[in-house]
Amino acid sequence: MAVADPPRPVAAGHEARSRATAPMRLYAGDQQPIRLLAELLGIGPAELVHRAVAEFVDRHQPMIASLARETQEAFESGDFDRLASALERGQSERAARRAERLKRLSGPPERP
Repeated sequence: MAVADPPRPVAAGHEARSRATAPMRLYAGDQQPIRLLAELLGIGPAELVHRAVAEFVDRHQPMIASLARETQEAFESGDFDRLASALERGQSERAARRAERLKRLSGPPERP
């Protein structure tokens, strides 16, 4: 029978969480900004990442739900061509949004 690890101590000023945690790999260049932002906000790095993920899911919930429904229906019906098409379409839509953002950022500044 395996014995569970003891709870980790929580740094002073940080809210204790009853959620399980697991290690996660981050890009090396993101580690320092995450630490700095967390420090500025007075929270731990894990809480910062948790909040960022929650905001992303909230902001993109309609698109995520639509893609999840379509892929689930395609999978359940065994229509793997539809499944592949839905996943490819999701990637294409994300790429188009990125291209539009880059276009706006690289274009001449708008005049009022």
